[in-house]
Amino acid sequence: MANELYEQEQGVGFDMRHCYELLKSSPKWSSELQARSRKAAKTNAAAEAAADHHASTEGEVRPIGNKKAKSRARKAQDDVQLELLEIARRAEEQSNKRLAILEQLKEEEKKKRTELEIMRMDLTRMDEISREYFMRKKQKIISRMRESDA
Repeated sequence: MANELYEQEQGVGFDMRHCYELLKSSPKWSSELQARSRKAAKTNAAAEAAADHHASTEGEVRPIGNKKAKSRARKAQDDVQLELLEIARRAEEQSNKRLAILEQLKEEEKKKRTELEIMRMDLTRMDEISREYFMRKKQKIISRMRESDA
C-alpha cells in the first residue's frame, strides 16, 4: 500500500524497502499514513475527516520528543532543587530556634549565678547604704522564688 502510494506521488518506485520494514509499525508513520490515505480517498467532508483524524490520534501512544523530554527533566530537576531549598530553610529555622533557646538558657543561668552571689554576700561588713541596697535585692530574689514555687 505504501509502495503504491509512493509510486503514485513520486512517479518512481521506492528503493528503500529495508527502511520501510523498520518504520512501518511506528506510531508516527501509521498516523501519517492514515492521514494521507484519508486525503487521497477524499471522504465525505473536510470537517468529518478532521474529526476522524483527531479521534484516531487520541488513542495512539506516541513517544515524546527531545524537547519535551528535556523540558520534563529540567522541571523535575527544578522541583528537586526547590524541595532541597525548602528542607534547608526548615533546617535553618530549627537551628535558629535552638540558638534562641540556648541564649535564653544562658541568660537565665547568668541571672541565677548573680542572684546566688547576692544571696551569699556578707552584709555585716558593709556600710549602711550598701547593706540596705543588697537587703532589698535579697528580698526581691526571695519574693520571685516564692512566686515561682506557688
